[in-house]
Parts: sequence; structure tokens; C-alpha cells
Amino acid sequence: MVGRIDTRVPGLPLLVAIVFTVLSIAAFLYLIDDVAKALRPVSFCGRIARAGVQVVDAVYPDQVGDTRPMHALEVEIRRRKPDRVVRLEADVGVLIAFNSKGLSTAARRADGLIVLEHQGTDHV
Repeated sequence: MVGRIDTRVPGLPLLVAIVFTVLSIAAFLYLIDDVAKALRPVSFCGRIARAGVQVVDAVYPDQVGDTRPMHALEVEIRRRKPDRVVRLEADVGVLIAFNSKGLSTAARRADGLIVLEHQGTDHV
């Protein structure tokens, strides 16, 4: 009578099992990381903010221009062509605080102008 256990282990099925086990562990770790990032409070806030922007854009599709008279500084800002413009690359962001004195000092030193533009969907 021959038993079910041989002395020889087939190489190919063993290699396939090891490869799929490693791939399964890697996929598990990737998905756990992805779920952990999605459950952070800042992710929820970002999704809510994006949905809010879409709602505001849907309700108010036409941009209305500013009808108040411009001050001299605003006229100067619009007249000058910037050497460099730095834009936020993220879809949604929050400016919590900034150093106004430091920014003013840096602008004076560089003979520059720093403008933080208020967008239509910004909340102050």
C-alpha cells in the first residue's frame, strides 16, 4: 500500500504557492495602508470640501465680477506682470496661518509683491 506522502515535493506547484502567498501579503499590506489613509479625518474633510465645491459650482455656474472700485494697491497689483506665480497643486487645501510680518519683510527685500488671492469658494 502506497501512502499519500511522497519523499519528493513537486517544485513548480510549491513555487507557485510561494509566489501567490507573497503577492497576497503584499496586496493585503497595500490595501490596509490605503484604507488607513482613507479613514483619516483630513481625508473625510477633503472629500466633503470637494463635494461642497462641486455643489457651489453647480448652483452658481457664472462667475460674477467685483463691482466695487479698486484701491491704488489693487490697481498696482493688476498692472504689474508677475515674474513668478506659485500655485497650490493640491485639489483642496487649508491655509491655517501664515507669518504676515515675515512675508512682508521678504517681499520688501526682494522688491516683490505677495498676493494671497481669495477664491469664490473660499471660506474665511
